[in-house]
Amino acid sequence: MKKIIVILMMLMMAGCSLISDPKDPATDPFDADKLSFDEFDELYGQMMYEGLPEDRTNLTLGNANGVWKYNLKIRNDNSDGESYDELGYAEMSVSNDADPPIKIILHPRIANQGSDVFALTDESVGYEPFTGGMNEKKELMLTGNDCILYVERYYLWNGKEYLFGIIWFSEEKFGDFMMIREHTSSGK
Repeated sequence: MKKIIVILMMLMMAGCSLISDPKDPATDPFDADKLSFDEFDELYGQMMYEGLPEDRTNLTLGNANGVWKYNLKIRNDNSDGESYDELGYAEMSVSNDADPPIKIILHPRIANQGSDVFALTDESVGYEPFTGGMNEKKELMLTGNDCILYVERYYLWNGKEYLFGIIWFSEEKFGDFMMIREHTSSGK
């Protein structure tokens, strides 16, 4: 214990910090400038008119660990039909040894409601995690933030990994959920 305290004091005196400021662009791994609504809108449009790509490769969730871009598109947000569209980064961990085995933390960065686009960059910690696994119906179900996230597809196509799902807040309020990232041979 004494050695740990001495090492921490030496680091602090040398100007090092073990805690980075999440709002500092140089240290924030969740950069809003790298997010685009267009990237997700094209995919939703393609799926609606053409369905899932036939030449896709289905993947197992054991390879889904890491950081992703995400989009949350709430279609029935209120009675006037105005939609809510949110972009950010998601941290996903999958482990057979954990309980629950799957966890997703969302870090929102930008939102679009109606014609208004606004920043959500003050969310440095992220939403309460979605956690879960397979339910009794053999569906991949995660809960958190007073809603349920059903993960339906995880596949590789054209050098990118895609994870699709549906999010339920209530009978009247639900939406689509999508995560995207570049594919590497290790799946990260």
